[in-house]
Amino acid sequence: MNGRQRAQVDVHLILRRNNRILLGERANTGWADGCWHLPSGHGEAGESPTTTLVREAAEEIGIRVKPSEARFVHLLHHRTDSPRMALFFEVVRWENEPVNREPDKCTGWFWFPVDDLPTPMVPYGRQALDHYLAGEPYAEHGWPDTERRLNPVAPAEVDGQHEHMAPITVRPLAPADVDVLPPAFAEVNWPGKTADQYRRYLAEQEAGTRSVLVASVDDTFAGYLTVAWQSGYRPFRLAGIPEIQDLNVLPRFRRRRVAWTLMDRAEELIAERSTTAGIGVGLYVNYSAAHLMYLRRGYLPDGRGVTYRGSVVLPGTSVRVDDDLVLMLVRRLG
Repeated sequence: MNGRQRAQVDVHLILRRNNRILLGERANTGWADGCWHLPSGHGEAGESPTTTLVREAAEEIGIRVKPSEARFVHLLHHRTDSPRMALFFEVVRWENEPVNREPDKCTGWFWFPVDDLPTPMVPYGRQALDHYLAGEPYAEHGWPDTERRLNPVAPAEVDGQHEHMAPITVRPLAPADVDVLPPAFAEVNWPGKTADQYRRYLAEQEAGTRSVLVASVDDTFAGYLTVAWQSGYRPFRLAGIPEIQDLNVLPRFRRRRVAWTLMDRAEELIAERSTTAGIGVGLYVNYSAAHLMYLRRGYLPDGRGVTYRGSVVLPGTSVRVDDDLVLMLVRRLG
């Protein structure tokens, strides 16, 4: 034996805004420059991990975090040039808007969807985020005596689907879902998902104007989408094209083919009534994963340009880039 191991304690901040995480691109540090990473830092003498977290958050991105708002979510025992214990804390409430307080070390801080993280990332940081998103509290990285990860995030993927993945079930929206869906979204700070919305969906489903499909994994709610049989978008409505709307998957169930399965079932329903399915997609970075999925499924722009709040945007018009700025897509079925 070579004596007792000494490990440096590093603290990492997972700043979470709905389904997005804040990451910065390292620069001019001499280590992992050009890679994306979380706000982080070393513990100083006499500091507790949460004290380090509060200090680093202020120094690197100018926000104020209360220790009571920091939730421990993952420990990664890793080795780079020396043994390290990397502690990861999730924070969803803070004061001030993040800014780049260390431009000599970082090119900038940006929000990324949890299911579409940038590359390249610092390898151990990406591994830790994968385990965090899978709800796994411990992992190892970079040790010569083991190449396995404890509690691996997922087996190898084949065409985007994990082998041995828990089965996904899809069913129509039920009255009991009104009490289940809102708190599931509230738990991840996802705004706007109210019981009134799902009561309206139930009424529309009963009236036959909308179908609502709910996905579960191991009997746990994972996501949903709806099919509007009479689209609010006039070109779709006149052409009799049903529109897939409001596709939402909880963060911890992403990259597990839930959205893909919901889309499969929605298109099967639509094919019973129409040869074409329609869908709208937002145009800013939060929708990048959706862009890729819809392209893979064969959706193409409907040829009318972008729309804002359901109306085609004419040349020279100024509009706000938000969730209402949408490109409408269509896919021929069968």
